[in-house]
Amino acid sequence: MNIRARKILESAVDYMKAANVLNTSSVQHPTLLLPSQVNAALSLELYFKSLYQLIFAEDFKVKGNHSHDFYKIYKALPDEMRNRMNDNFDSLVKARDNSDIKKLKAESKVNVSLKLEPVIQNWSGVFTKMRYVYEDHRGSYVMILFPEIAKVVGMEIYAIDREILS
Repeated sequence: MNIRARKILESAVDYMKAANVLNTSSVQHPTLLLPSQVNAALSLELYFKSLYQLIFAEDFKVKGNHSHDFYKIYKALPDEMRNRMNDNFDSLVKARDNSDIKKLKAESKVNVSLKLEPVIQNWSGVFTKMRYVYEDHRGSYVMILFPEIAKVVGMEIYAIDREILS
């Protein structure tokens, strides 16, 4: 068992739980929505880092430095795995109630991709670019389909090590 991958995954799950609690609370306290999304983005980063650690038995680095850019981790995964993740994501999106996405598109006039790669690319910059609410944020981030992304990454993690959180 890869102990480091397990510890990274445990942290991913903890941040996912925090994101879900904050997201639920944001209905009554709208200022909690951004912290919810930042926690969700950090959770996704850690899911991808755990997967990378399981595959390559090393931490993901860009030019020798740790990185929060989990889109780059996604791109570094084997083609066969990315293809499987894309297929699984498509199935999950097809099976979910997408009325929230339709409402978002209608109300905000924002294009919402339903494909894994652009969704990951969008989420990937959130932790570094949106975590400080008082800074000037350039660009927009459509924060949707978090559970589906986490699930497809988790599926790959558990395909490699079914007992990782046991």
